[in-house]
Amino acid sequence: MSLLVSYLYGCLCAFVPCAAYLFVARRGKSRSQGLVLALYLALVMAVTGAGTLWDLLRPSEPGYSNIILNFQPLANGLRRDICLNVVMLVPLGFLLPLWWRDYQRLAPTVVAGAGLSLLIEVSQLMNGRATDIDDLIANTLGALAGYLLWCLLGKKDEAPRHDQGLVEPLFLVLLCFVGRFLLFNEGLVL
Repeated sequence: MSLLVSYLYGCLCAFVPCAAYLFVARRGKSRSQGLVLALYLALVMAVTGAGTLWDLLRPSEPGYSNIILNFQPLANGLRRDICLNVVMLVPLGFLLPLWWRDYQRLAPTVVAGAGLSLLIEVSQLMNGRATDIDDLIANTLGALAGYLLWCLLGKKDEAPRHDQGLVEPLFLVLLCFVGRFLLFNEGLVL
């Protein structure tokens, strides 16, 4: 039960800053699209255990002093979690070109997926979780797969109604991350 509460609390910490921004700055469909993206991002950050300020401030605990870094691709073989990491970023690769015109090209969408993954992996250094090149590669492949799925479904001919350039989705990623980083304290739940 406390794990579910922790996930919900973590999602809210990431989602609320984005929702506040979107309710002030956007109307109609662009607000709804931004809220869907923000909810997705909040879920990703909760599931991946992105690091927080409270992780940095916490006194050393067993396991937190042993940072695990893996820079060798597939050093531990092909694992089930690699496949899950691919699946996790497919929605990002699909939603970005669907709703933002500047992401209807392959490079910005894949770079956004790689950037989100890198942000999460680096933040996991704060909370003693493993930082793994396999996760970065798998997440990037997931964003690529989502983009290709968007292309295959024939959505490429539809122009998105709201076009805020490359910036707004990246701003939502940063708002979600900063919200979780500053507001989420796992010690309050567990």
